[in-house]
Amino acid sequence: MISKLFTALYFFVLLYFIHLGFTTTPVQLGEVDSLTYHIPIAESISRGDFTNLSYIKQGLGYYPAVGETMLSLFVKFNIPLNLFNVLGLVLLFFCCRFTARTFGLSKMASLVFAATFSLLPTVLRLILTQTIDIWLAVFFLCSLSLLQKPKRSISYFLKIGFSLGLLVGVKYSGILLMLALLVVYSRKVLSMFTVRRFVAFFVPFFILGLSWYVRNWIITGNPIYPVAFLGWQAHPDFHATDWTSVKVFLEPGGAWLMIQAVISEYLFWSLAPLIVMLVSYYSKIKKQEELLKDLIPLVVLAVINFIIFLPQPSLPDMQIVVSNMRFVYPVMIPLMLFVFIIAKRLRIIKELTIVALLSSISVLPQLDYKPKLIIVWIMFVIVIIIKQKRGHELL
Repeated sequence: MISKLFTALYFFVLLYFIHLGFTTTPVQLGEVDSLTYHIPIAESISRGDFTNLSYIKQGLGYYPAVGETMLSLFVKFNIPLNLFNVLGLVLLFFCCRFTARTFGLSKMASLVFAATFSLLPTVLRLILTQTIDIWLAVFFLCSLSLLQKPKRSISYFLKIGFSLGLLVGVKYSGILLMLALLVVYSRKVLSMFTVRRFVAFFVPFFILGLSWYVRNWIITGNPIYPVAFLGWQAHPDFHATDWTSVKVFLEPGGAWLMIQAVISEYLFWSLAPLIVMLVSYYSKIKKQEELLKDLIPLVVLAVINFIIFLPQPSLPDMQIVVSNMRFVYPVMIPLMLFVFIIAKRLRIIKELTIVALLSSISVLPQLDYKPKLIIVWIMFVIVIIIKQKRGHELL
């Protein structure tokens, strides 16, 4: 029953943003990154131009552009651009569910995990913009799922090349996230490589991922242009801020600022790191090491991804810090998976589901309600209740 209420809640929120996607424009929302480079890059690609991007300020047109390539289809076919991340939200839901199933959660628990993550305030905050962090999360989830259960087939290596290529090609931080995944999960995969499997992996990985870096190297001499790194020259107008997430945290009052932002954007799940530490301590004291069986890689992955997050640009401003919580997706995904799996092993998944539902419902007051949408949602919930009337199913 509760899992179906989750479904109802998810579809209500999705319907709400579909409505807004059709009735708003990027200019109305005024999100700076979208207007400055995401949309201009997409418009250039829609014209078939992947290389003449110097007109975009500060060299930002040379960022890897898998996300903008997808956005260019919206431009070309006159689809409202504010639906771009709404589509991403749909794919995020299904990728979350697939990943949870890969890690052994039941169908219903996987659905709850998918809806829970998809309904986080940090996910919904920029849903009507053209930022690409939701897509980064999608490709990260796909790569994690594939690396969790490697296979020897050619089709598997095509898929992992496709997935990691998209991850590297959507954002520069995708390179570091790919390395984090490979450090934790690549041992089995590496032992399976043959010449044919390597070719099957490398072709999609190069086309979707490495090609953006090769393009930049040929045009500018710097594969990660406009950023300066290891002697490679930055764009003359590109000025990276000296402020990073770790510097903000260490500033007087910065720690409290970050804590408030995490709670605001992740709600109950801001406690996930604490839960992981308590469970690890409990398993050690009670000598129940089997409780953490196969879960250590998830913790290590979260720690590495957190280290990747720390030097990312930020400012000691609440609005900026809250917005930057979207960079924590790759940290929270493995931590939330850990919590769900532990709940399953401790047989408290029903209790966790109730807590997750209460946490997710709290996003509703943030929405500008449309009466017609509420009526549709109420009717959907009534149908669910009637169907469950004669049963006693909780999940």
